[in-house]
Amino acid sequence: MDDSLNEIHNKKTPTQLKNDWVELLPSSSNWYCTSVADCNENQIYIYACKSNVSIFNIKSKKFIGELNGHTDRVTSVGFFKRFESKNDESYKWCITGSDDKTVRIWKCNFNDGGGDDDDDDDVENIKENHDEIVDNDINNDSDENNVNGNKSINYCIYYHQEHKTGVTCVVASPLVSDLVLSGDKSGALVIYRTLTNHVFPIPPIIGNNISISTLTFSPNHSDLVAIGYLNGIVLIYNFVIRSTVCKISAHSADVLSIIWFDSTIIQNNNIFDNNNNNNNNINNNDNNSNNSTNENISKDQDNNNSNQKNRIYLATCSKDKSIKIWKQVGEKIESGFTNIYQFNPSKYSIQHSSGGGSGNQNDKQRVWLTLSWSPESPQYLLSNSLTADILVWDLLNFKSPPEKFQSSHQRLIFNITQIPSDGALSTTITKNKTKNKDKKQSQIKLNNKIITVSLDRQIIVWENLKAKIKIQGLGGFVYSIDTCSYSPNTFAIGCGDNTIRLWSPTENTKDVYESKTLWKGIQSKVTSLSICKHYGFSNSNLIAFGMDDGRVGVYNINTNQSKIFPGGHKNEIYQIIWKPPPQNNNNNNNNNNNNNNNNNNEQQPSKLYSIGNNEIYEWDYNDFNKSFTNMTPIIQQLNPKETFSKHKTDINFNLNGDMISIGYSDGTIDIFTSEFHFLTRIREHKKLINRVQWNHFKENEMILASASTDKKVIIYKLSIVENENIIDNQNEIEENSKEKEIENTAKNDNKNENLSKDDTVENLNNNNNNNNNNNNNNNNNNNNNNNNIKYKIEILHQFIGHKNNVCSVSWSNLDPDLLGSASADGTVQVWNIKTKEAVSNMRGHDGRVFTVCWSLLDRNLLVSGGEDQTVRLWNYSTQPFKTTTESQIRKPPQPELSISLNKKITEQQQQQQQPQSPIKNSLDQSINPLVSPILTSPTTTTSTSTTQITESFPKKRPIFLLNKDIVQRQDSSQYVVPLAKYFTTNQDLNTNNEKQEYEYGNNNNNNENNSKIEAIFSEKKEIINKLVQKESLELLKIDDVENYISLNSWNPANLKQALYQVIKNGKLTGNIVSLSIQAGREIFESVCNLYSQQLVCIGDYHLAVSYLLMIGKVNEAIEVYRNTLLFQEAIILAKSRFLPDDPIINQLFTEWAKQTETSHPIHSIKCYLATINDQSLNSKQELLKLLSSVQTKQIIKIQSDLEQILK
Repeated sequence: MDDSLNEIHNKKTPTQLKNDWVELLPSSSNWYCTSVADCNENQIYIYACKSNVSIFNIKSKKFIGELNGHTDRVTSVGFFKRFESKNDESYKWCITGSDDKTVRIWKCNFNDGGGDDDDDDDVENIKENHDEIVDNDINNDSDENNVNGNKSINYCIYYHQEHKTGVTCVVASPLVSDLVLSGDKSGALVIYRTLTNHVFPIPPIIGNNISISTLTFSPNHSDLVAIGYLNGIVLIYNFVIRSTVCKISAHSADVLSIIWFDSTIIQNNNIFDNNNNNNNNINNNDNNSNNSTNENISKDQDNNNSNQKNRIYLATCSKDKSIKIWKQVGEKIESGFTNIYQFNPSKYSIQHSSGGGSGNQNDKQRVWLTLSWSPESPQYLLSNSLTADILVWDLLNFKSPPEKFQSSHQRLIFNITQIPSDGALSTTITKNKTKNKDKKQSQIKLNNKIITVSLDRQIIVWENLKAKIKIQGLGGFVYSIDTCSYSPNTFAIGCGDNTIRLWSPTENTKDVYESKTLWKGIQSKVTSLSICKHYGFSNSNLIAFGMDDGRVGVYNINTNQSKIFPGGHKNEIYQIIWKPPPQNNNNNNNNNNNNNNNNNNEQQPSKLYSIGNNEIYEWDYNDFNKSFTNMTPIIQQLNPKETFSKHKTDINFNLNGDMISIGYSDGTIDIFTSEFHFLTRIREHKKLINRVQWNHFKENEMILASASTDKKVIIYKLSIVENENIIDNQNEIEENSKEKEIENTAKNDNKNENLSKDDTVENLNNNNNNNNNNNNNNNNNNNNNNNNIKYKIEILHQFIGHKNNVCSVSWSNLDPDLLGSASADGTVQVWNIKTKEAVSNMRGHDGRVFTVCWSLLDRNLLVSGGEDQTVRLWNYSTQPFKTTTESQIRKPPQPELSISLNKKITEQQQQQQQPQSPIKNSLDQSINPLVSPILTSPTTTTSTSTTQITESFPKKRPIFLLNKDIVQRQDSSQYVVPLAKYFTTNQDLNTNNEKQEYEYGNNNNNNENNSKIEAIFSEKKEIINKLVQKESLELLKIDDVENYISLNSWNPANLKQALYQVIKNGKLTGNIVSLSIQAGREIFESVCNLYSQQLVCIGDYHLAVSYLLMIGKVNEAIEVYRNTLLFQEAIILAKSRFLPDDPIINQLFTEWAKQTETSHPIHSIKCYLATINDQSLNSKQELLKLLSSVQTKQIIKIQSDLEQILK
């Protein structure tokens, strides 16, 4: 590798951010992908989940990080050694492919989730926000724009987007350190040299629209790869000379996995020798189409072949439910392959009972097979069955039935990864191969552990055919989390995979990822849940839940059964709560909470309330045959004088259960009594209310918090207005009720003296009825009194800090002043209502966070869940709140876009066809498209690999693509009559203009009765803006970013979002930076800063410095030169901008002196002399040490004079 590349790759960059979360319940792996997981020599396991990649340390049994950056499902992951050396760095590179059509290279650090000690300062500066500038300055306020703070604890270095369709598989060469191949759904293959960042696309090899399903490098030939296709073909391809070596009609359906056996190991262990003669013709009748083109080669010629040891063996599996072993027929690979045996996994597939989620009858029709083979256990080939078993096939004896792993999975297995062992690689078989026929399962001992992922969402680590570690992943968004004081270690989690999970991260420390799955009877996403926590221990096992189909049910944990109410809402349920038991406030004001709990234990739950499709429904827990009661008309009937908003979004009871809060979509919050009598109204938010929560503590029982889509969290305090007239009226009512009670009792006593026993009983009943009537009157009076009571609403504070919708809030269970909030900006924040300060912001979720819940045992712990299908346990005390300025100091480098050699060669050919000019182009002409980009040494590659090649468009290219032919449009006449009506009506009435339909260009409608007019003739600004928006999107589709920015600059309001799209796609140019000034100075500075980082990544340091100086960032500009060891430029720049005694100048001279002590000692002496007057640098001592340690002729001449002067 040349010096310029060394300088780039060895430059110090932040390696990894320490995990902010304490623990997490992870997302499950992606389904129906064979290469969805991989493991390296350090036993670091990675697997794809949605658009992310999770990292698990098998040794420490901990999740240590994630890879976040893809925008669509990740389909393939893998480790590779980017360098030839065998140091730790060679195991820290990952490659991923995705349906977003990109392949990305990641630099990782696997020190249990922590960065190197030397990088702690850098890590601390960058851990807040990966894309802070984009988030703050060029932020899209829509829900779809997810801001991810701790976006990448391991960050992307390079990427390419040469694929035109989704990437299906990515594989790294075991022989060439930096060689990666990727295939896509269109059948295209892309060769990627990761060290030089060059890519070389190869068009589809065997026709169009033939999807590549799997790739496997040869372990013995550096230029060969096996390609599996969805049409059942396996191709042996030489990607150096771009030629098909052999084509095998292997299967009748999709090829799912290919194993290319190491010929050396196979030969040393005589793996297939015993089977060849006995099994060569077993499947001839069924597999006539499976032989390659040269199947007429005789067996005698094959047996007498002197190069038998170099024969290639393959194993393939397919959706046709077969596993086949292939052998090279002749001396050369071109001779073809023959099928020597076929395994039948369906024969050993046993249906297991489902252990989680809703069972699906279609599972029986789904077929998926995957293979795994390791040189450490060369005798055994591993596969899954068609159900949920792992099968061990003996390659020494094809006819022996496979052994099975101990049953643990319940559904299909998608990937089997063999974990490399800690010891030295053993490739020899120690067993007696002649006795394998009668061995038992216990006699099979694999030399390494196995890890599998499955449709049942489990990740299982196996050892000696037994499950050792089980991780139950989440398969859907996390919508709701709740906990209860009767089981304080456990969190109940409502999940989008049709389950409720019970997770106890602080209780089960040995297996922190173990969770119990409740799934029976749940047939839809659980969007809300609530534990029955107010009715004592005997009822705390009840969990009420609402689903996205609008139904409501109650799950009994003890019986593991659920009951579903008939009927339901029309769409998903936002909130569900239990109605608390009534509190006796008149006589128990002095009772403590324990007494209240004892009273609650004697009561049984009765009512549930749910909110969905803008309605409140009441459900009777004691009657599951009864449908809901719609409370909306009842509330209106109880409060005829009030007008309520139609769209209800949240409901919650206060601590005592005597007050209810209801939130609405217009930002209003109404407060009611427990019987829904209106009390007061709060109007502070301007947008939809997502959640209202009352404080859990007695002293703060009148304090509540609200979360809204206006990005605010507001704290209120309710208090009764002191009114003497009201108090006097209340006293009079109470006195009158007491006098009536005394009169009634006196009358009853007089009557009882003259009555018989039977009459006495009858009159006592009458007396009770009178008392009940009096009590009802008192209740009515109390309700009337409540209606007359006036409440004062005091806003304690408005917390503004989230950048997107606030989805949920939760009060701490152990500190009355702490409030947690979850937001669609991907963060969880903690606020202190007493100090009115932001305490902590926790970043780590990749997407919106929907829910947050505090621990009942540790005041510092809280959990959150959201769109990334994970639940994360946080310690907020270790996550201090940091402002944007504090978290924006340093950022990881932006990933560099790879260079397409096809484009480069095309440009060379175009230049060669042009007339020769006196000044020749200096572009390197020595690139060989067949050999040089693929297998040549990286040291021979030109240094132009750091230059970003972008597609250039003609300067006169039309900026309007949809309307470029508007003048010469053939069907233009159909728009004339509607246009005439439009302007005529518009001048007279201006009424039909509102209903006018518009055509925005590129319309194929040839209907003569067309009533549309072309949008350019509209007089409405919103129509013109829509036209510009549609045209700009067309420009963005073809990557014409400069015209895209130019068009959006016509309306400065659109420029901010346009810049965000360009930065997001990594398409910044100098012209775009200059145009960004129209969006404001703040955005211009941010764009300049981002562009300078991009220039640094590609090695254009001087231009990067120019852009930093343009926005006044002198220190950052000096740091660019300093970090790239350009001390001369850094010193002159510092002296040009700072005073002569500025400390940075002496620091630069000192660093320059230390850098040149060995190579150029005389220059080092000069640098030390320049700092001799700075007492803090000890330059004199360093200079004397240098004079004594380096004895050259030049130094000896001046040594005595210098020492005398210095002394």
